[in-house]
This record gives sequence, structure tokens and C-alpha cells, in this order.
Amino acid sequence: INGGTFSPNGNDGSSVFVSNSGRSVVTAIKGGHYEAKIGASEPFACITGGTFTAEAKEGTNTALINDDYAWTEAENGNWTLTRKPDVAMIGEVGYTTLAKAVAAVEDGGTITLIANETFTKNNRYNNGGWWDGLGYSGDKSFTIDLNGKTISQNGALNDYLMWFKNDGSKDNTITLKNGTMDAGTTAYSALATASSNAQKMTVNLENINLINNISNGAVVKARGGAELNVNAGTVITGKNSYVGIEAVGNNTVVNVYDGAEIYQNGTSSYLGGLVGVCGNGVANVYGGYGKSVRCGFIAMTSGGTINVAGGEWIANTDGTVGNNSNLYVLTAQSNKYESGFAGASIINVTGGTFRGGMDAWVLNNVTGEKAELNISGGNFNANPENYVADGATVTKKVSFDYVPGMEKSYLELRGTVMYKEKSADLP
Repeated sequence: INGGTFSPNGNDGSSVFVSNSGRSVVTAIKGGHYEAKIGASEPFACITGGTFTAEAKEGTNTALINDDYAWTEAENGNWTLTRKPDVAMIGEVGYTTLAKAVAAVEDGGTITLIANETFTKNNRYNNGGWWDGLGYSGDKSFTIDLNGKTISQNGALNDYLMWFKNDGSKDNTITLKNGTMDAGTTAYSALATASSNAQKMTVNLENINLINNISNGAVVKARGGAELNVNAGTVITGKNSYVGIEAVGNNTVVNVYDGAEIYQNGTSSYLGGLVGVCGNGVANVYGGYGKSVRCGFIAMTSGGTINVAGGEWIANTDGTVGNNSNLYVLTAQSNKYESGFAGASIINVTGGTFRGGMDAWVLNNVTGEKAELNISGGNFNANPENYVADGATVTKKVSFDYVPGMEKSYLELRGTVMYKEKSADLP
């Protein structure tokens, strides 16, 4: 229907009655004036235009309105439908929501945001009773270029701001770049990878800010055998989060590279770690910078491995050593009776600069529990001699000058672990 005036004429008082039974007939309403509601035997999104009296607007089932359109008040007390602004583009084609763009993007394609996206009760995703912002299941590879824009939520979510799952037949890669993802105070994580099948999912973070502010959540949660690459320019901030990056489960790998930054700024969570592993997850840290008001790297009680080769990492706000394991920069702990226990908790350190205490411990001292902190390189302000690997020695370094790269080269040549004493202990 493109025009005409329609007054009440049906037994149900409708001006027009549409039917799409069996989807054999498609009815579209693009114009016309309606003095009473539009009725339907099976509501489906078929209305994109026309003018409606207030009575017609209120009586028309909202399921008939194409969700790319919204009511706008017109002249003489009438209402019309106007297309919502586009949020994202794929090439020259616009989409009113990011979810629609993700559904439409082809394998290998790029989605570019042209406006901020805020998830609300009207556009959130129902994930089995949990409310997410965007959820994607499939094996397409694609890029979301936030283009300087922000993806956020207004308190309508209680799970993930965005999650991705490979449940297809081939490996895929998803890249998120150039913007901000802010999960707010009610979502568990800003980004998560879901459980998947044997196909591998790789998620790349490039020049993107991820923020979370909930005490029992991880800013970024990698699981389900996914690989997460945290690249240069990426900043992960937990305002009160449990951990910045969490690697969970067998075959899940997180890689942190030079130029990445991780911060934990709040004290609501008892942990407040920078990077954590559990359930046999693995984190490889090649470089970067991190600072937490609480702890740094933690191999949790259910098991996992963290390998640190570089970067600068500060715990307990300013690196004060202290004697509280929740404030240490390096902690490996094991508890055989932890839910999801998968084996040993191990941290291997071959390089990097560390400010804060360190510890490795088992909770019950029973068969199966194993916690290791193995240090063969690096620069510390706490004496690491209890955890030095075979073949390495500990040398005090009284100078507080640090030239990036100098210690690394020295360690490679000499196999020496260096630590700095507190200034009060200097000769």
C-alpha cells in the first residue's frame, strides 16, 4: 500500500487487515493515511510509512512496525514513521544497528561505525535469560572498525557487552579496532569469546579501549579455545574489575604485545589482577605496560600457565612489596578442589620489569596440586631468589635508572636475574 485513506471497516475495528499466512504473500505498507489500527492474523514487520491518527498508532501491534523505523509526531495530531539513523556501514550500505551489520557482513568484510552504539532494553540480545549487547555465532571472518566511536550500554545488560562464538565449520578471525567499548557497571565483561567446537576463533584487538566496572567481572574474558591478541594501542581498564584479561579453559591462549596497556584502578574486587589464567588457560606476555592498585599476574587455583618475556608491570599501586598475596605482582596458586581444576598453576618469567611481591603456593598440599613461579630473567624490586630457575643467578642492581632493552640483552648474555633494593637499603 502506497497511498489512500483508510477508515474502520472490519469486525475488529481495523482500517486494514494484513495477512502473511505461510509467508506466501508479502504485504508492505509504505504510505497512506490510517484512521484506525492495522490488524493482522500473524504480526510481522511490514509497515515502513504512512500517517496514523493517535488512535490508529496506539492500536497497531508494534510487531508490525519495521524496527528500522520509529514513530514521529506529525501535523494535526497525526503520527508517521521515520527511518532511524544509521549506526554502521558496509561499503555504501547503512544499518541502523551493529547487530544488523554483523548479520549482513560477508566473510572477510569490514563494518565501519558512523555513530555511537548504546545497547538498551530495545536492542539487547537475550542469551538464554542473560542479557548481552551483541552476540555472534558463526565462522565468518570480519572487522569492526569503531572509527573513533563508542559501544556502550545503559544498564540493560547483565552479561557481556559483546561476545563471539565459532560454531561453524572453519577457523575464523574477528578484528576489533579504533574505538572504545565500555561495559559500564552491570555487564560482566566488555568482550568475551564463548565456548565453541573444534574450529579455532582468533580475536584481534587493535588500538581499542575496553572498560569494565563490576567487581566480579573480567574486562576481557577469552575462553572456548579461542586465541586473543592484544596488540599495540589497546588499553584495557578495570575500574573495579576482578581481572583485566582472563584466559579460561583448554586451548585458550591470550597474547599481549608491546604497546598494549592494562590498568586496574578500583578496590571493590579483592583480586583486581591485570592478567589471570584458570582452567588450563594460557597467557603469553611479550611486552606492554600494566599497573594495578592490587595484584598483577595470577595463575589461579584451577590451573593455567602465564609466560612473561617483557614489559613493565606494577602491583599494589606503586609496587610496594608488602606481604599480602592479593597485592603481589606475580602469584601462582593451586587448589585441587577448586571448581574446574585442570592441573598445575605455573608462571614462567624470562624478562620484563616487575614492581611488587611474588609467591607460589598450594592450598591443601595434596596429590595433584602444583604451583610454580620460575624466574630466569627480569628486573625486580623484590628479591626473587626463592623462585630463580636453574642456571640463573640473582644480582642486586642499586641504580634506579632503567634503559629499555639493556637488561634484556644483559640477561640473554649472562643468565642473570636482577632486582632493585628499596632506596632505604642502598649503601
